Amino acid sequence: LASYEAALGLFRDVGSRLGEANVRQGLGWLNIEQGETERGNEHLREALNLYEKIGDRVGQANIHWRLGSRYAQDGAFKEAEPLVAQAVELGNQIAPDHPTILDWSHTLAQIRERLAAD
Repeated sequence: LASYEAALGLFRDVGSRLGEANVRQGLGWLNIEQGETERGNEHLREALNLYEKIGDRVGQANIHWRLGSRYAQDGAFKEAEPLVAQAVELGNQIAPDHPTILDWSHTLAQIRERLAAD
């Protein structure tokens, strides 16, 4: 955690928004894994905002995917669907035939099937 915090300061000092976004994303997931969900979500929102400002669709897609897949694993398909859909949309803009994006698309279809069945 201390290393992430130090890296965050360094990236801010040199003005690297991509570096800051990547560190914030790492901090966000680490906080969530440690049970600090609110703090983790705050870091993820800030990372997503930075990725959007610099046009990093990969960073955006990864955050949407991981958040959505966490909801899906918890059975919260209504919350998962828009996040996974956004990840798939961004992924299709980057590399539509990439195996990861195809897997995400398959997962999205499964989520939508579950929602339709409810």
